[in-house]
Amino acid sequence: MTPLSNILTDRAKIFSLSETLTRIEHDSHESIRAAQHLGQVHTQEPTSKIELSQIKQALLDMRAQIDIIVTALEADMHVAPAPTPAPIVEEHFPPAPYIQERPQYIPEPPAPAYSQQPQYVERERATAPTYGSYRIVEGVFNGQRMVGEDGNVYEVPQNYASKSKMVEGDLLKLTITAEGKHYYKQVGPIKRRSIMGELMQDPQGNWVVVVDRIPYKVLTASVTFYKARPGTQTVILVPEVGIANWGAVDSFLK
Repeated sequence: MTPLSNILTDRAKIFSLSETLTRIEHDSHESIRAAQHLGQVHTQEPTSKIELSQIKQALLDMRAQIDIIVTALEADMHVAPAPTPAPIVEEHFPPAPYIQERPQYIPEPPAPAYSQQPQYVERERATAPTYGSYRIVEGVFNGQRMVGEDGNVYEVPQNYASKSKMVEGDLLKLTITAEGKHYYKQVGPIKRRSIMGELMQDPQGNWVVVVDRIPYKVLTASVTFYKARPGTQTVILVPEVGIANWGAVDSFLK
């Protein structure tokens, strides 16, 4: 009997895969029927008489049959290998030449024309209470001006202060009309005392009365009204208590 492996090998070279599989299936059925026939014949013989070489040859034939089927399948299946990714090549570009940007020229605005008129910046001030078309502000006389209770400083006319002989520390009341006119009134004169000294002018040209080597400032209007001269004995009024910087001219002695 020709081995099954030789038959399958020769047939696989001649027929296609489908024909080979059909013939393998046919030959397998014939081999099974032949094996069944041999089994029936030898059933009456003892099992020990079965040769091991026949079992080994049958196993080898089955192995060869499986190898032929796998080879035929691999021949029909053309599996393309996976493409190998191309290596990544880094591109190196030369550095761009440095170009210095020029600053944009912005012309400066022309300087404002010089004006001989002084510019005044008005500061924010507190507003005194208003009564109808006028308002009233009360304050303290500092020898030259009135310091209002609202924190503002108001100019007091020197002629009025000189004639009223206002002393530093007197209480005043200022009435401001709707037209902006100012009217002062002494509402609380403090206690005062009289002292006498010599009328002089300091290095800045201000008029002072020196009493026991202590200079007291006096209003210029008080001196010019009486046309007094340096060295004239002068009587001034100062607060009875405390230290004062200003004095009110009471009289000049010839």
